[in-house]
Amino acid sequence: MLKHRIFSGILAVVILVLSLWLLPVYIAIVGLLILSFVAQREFYAMMTAAKIPVFRVIGIIVGSLMILFTFFSIQLDWSKDIAVGGESVLLFSCLLAIFLRMLWQRNNPKPIETIACTLLGIFWVPFMLNFFARLAFTWRDGSITDPLGATAVSLVAYLVIVVKSTDTGAFFVGRSFGKHKMFPRISPAKTWEGLAGGVGTAVLFSLAFFFIMKGKFGTISFDWYDAIILGVVLSLAGVLGDLFESLLKRSAGVKDSGDRIPGMGGLLDMLDSLLFSIALLYGYVLFFLV
Repeated sequence: MLKHRIFSGILAVVILVLSLWLLPVYIAIVGLLILSFVAQREFYAMMTAAKIPVFRVIGIIVGSLMILFTFFSIQLDWSKDIAVGGESVLLFSCLLAIFLRMLWQRNNPKPIETIACTLLGIFWVPFMLNFFARLAFTWRDGSITDPLGATAVSLVAYLVIVVKSTDTGAFFVGRSFGKHKMFPRISPAKTWEGLAGGVGTAVLFSLAFFFIMKGKFGTISFDWYDAIILGVVLSLAGVLGDLFESLLKRSAGVKDSGDRIPGMGGLLDMLDSLLFSIALLYGYVLFFLV
């Protein structure tokens, strides 16, 4: 299982980086829409396993429109008022659609859970993946037929390598030295020693990436202390994302979100540690590096 997990993780990183480097932007946005679609379906399947009715069609349509709206607002250089206002209108339309759908639903003993979990499927998956769109498309020039470019590729590669190195470091340190459980009711295998090992590994990989790139991530420049700060912040966000999905899976009574990826389970099992981290990296770059 460990060998399958490591092989699947390395293969996913290689495919992701090569795809972003070589393929045109419109292929990247299609790929992101597919990722969002599959991950949302897995989330809503977990809710079904938990016997919570959800409006998966509404959730997936709204999630896809959110990603497309962000992409076109960046690509067409819409004003900030239009970009923010348009996303707000979309979310309002989502709420309205859910409430209207509830009026015609019969024999649903859990209307509050239905509304809440339909919205959670939007905010946890496509809303978070939308920061990937912002990270990939904001700091680039060119048309949708051009590749993403060095800035987007290096930032995305950096994010994935740092966050996933946390998992590897936490696994080996936790298995060798782990004695104090973090949250056994949520994830019995995780220990505080493993967390320290994971954070330390992430910082080392972050610094290594920084020195290899000489502080230049395309048009974005890092300093060594940014690499340390981001190594800590992104690794902790990755652990929180993993714990969040573990809580959902335990509540739903399932081991994995799916079985599409050997050694990892479903797509959500691979993305869970990245979803919170994407937003934090985008925010850090936006507020401190540009």
